[in-house]
Amino acid sequence: PYWVQFAVDFTLKEAVSQLSIRFTADLASAFAIDDVQLVEGNGGQEVDLEGGVVPPDPGEATAITIPELIAQMTDTEAPVDANADRYLDAVVMNDVAGANYTFNNLILATENATEAGNGITLYGSQVEPSTLGLNKGDKVRVTLYKGLAKVKNYNGMYEVTGDREATWCKVEKTGTVTSIPTATIAAADLAKYQGMAVTIANASVAQAGVWALSSHTFTADGANFTVFCKQSDEKNPSVFLDVPFKAGSGNISGLAAVYMNNSQLVPRNLDDVAAFSDSSTPMITGVTPASLSFEAAGGEKTLTVSVINQGDNQLSVSGLTAPLSATVSGLTVTVKADPNTGTQPVNQTLTITLANGNSKTVPVVLAGQ
Repeated sequence: PYWVQFAVDFTLKEAVSQLSIRFTADLASAFAIDDVQLVEGNGGQEVDLEGGVVPPDPGEATAITIPELIAQMTDTEAPVDANADRYLDAVVMNDVAGANYTFNNLILATENATEAGNGITLYGSQVEPSTLGLNKGDKVRVTLYKGLAKVKNYNGMYEVTGDREATWCKVEKTGTVTSIPTATIAAADLAKYQGMAVTIANASVAQAGVWALSSHTFTADGANFTVFCKQSDEKNPSVFLDVPFKAGSGNISGLAAVYMNNSQLVPRNLDDVAAFSDSSTPMITGVTPASLSFEAAGGEKTLTVSVINQGDNQLSVSGLTAPLSATVSGLTVTVKADPNTGTQPVNQTLTITLANGNSKTVPVVLAGQ
């Protein structure tokens, strides 16, 4: 309910043309900072900016490593340390610009590590990397507060988290690495390398498709594995949106991940999938809505088809029979349902095909009387 005037005196060891200053509160919603001034003074604590940001003082916190955190994992949440704060130094693996990651997940790995068991995920709204201004390659120090930060093996994913209402950690950027090493692994080892940058050599995919349509099945050394590219959203638009890939083989990279006890490869950006790039194949990227349903009285409804690289290639439809039918006009498909005089519903599948490209299916239901 009152204001406090406060000053910090410091001296830079070497002069700089630009300076960034961050104010960090130890308690959420407890302080407001106003009327900040930077003025010439008598100097004070010497700050050496050579090589990046000076790592924050961990105070009474003691260090912990990612392998040590993984060793603590159980199927139920358990405190990292119930009696003392711990701190972790790591490198951010999320490519925020690529946006192919789950929101509120901060993926970290041990700097320069290429051995399995050196990646982990922090989960919660307070560690969302885009909110924290973090991106792939940023070095961070994470303070895990005693009794509040917890580890859990969440359906196979190594996770550090905390209660939504609690301030269970603090993330501070300490620098940026110049490169992130990539381990070349077998597809069967993806889960062991979760959170780390990996490459699967000589991977292949049998059918062309569009990246940002969820999961795709690839094969390497006779074993199938999943490549995941999430659907884009307004909050986090993905670089994989409407980008086609071709059938073929080559090396493919990304972050190793686990979802619901199933391992998968998550490309970070288009460089990770360059061997499968395809800028010319006509492709249907989506159909809206994804399904149609009619009352027994019937009627007409339209579908909007999204296409890339269409050129002179036209859409066609098939699969519907009376009392259902469909026609095409440009990128709009009109589905007509005649009245259903029976008591049983009519269930059919409409197939929309782009010449020299791919096809999409749409379930159509006409209710019974």
